[in-house]
Amino acid sequence: MKRISFNNILNILIYFLLSTGLWNPSPATAANFSLSSPPQLRDDQLAPIAALVEKAIRDGKTPGAVVLVGNDERV
Repeated sequence: MKRISFNNILNILIYFLLSTGLWNPSPATAANFSLSSPPQLRDDQLAPIAALVEKAIRDGKTPGAVVLVGNDERV
């Protein structure tokens, strides 16, 4: 008898979730979230971050970067 591997079970589970629509939230669930406009950032506020990232890339310290900005416990 052939054993079912963990990866096979995981693949079956992911396929099931995607094919049944359980993976995506329903419109009723999405309606519970507030759609208020996010706070706006100005370019001059982000310029120092861009300069630091560009310098690190130029100096060969990193091949690239993704910057995550948070404020007041929100991203």
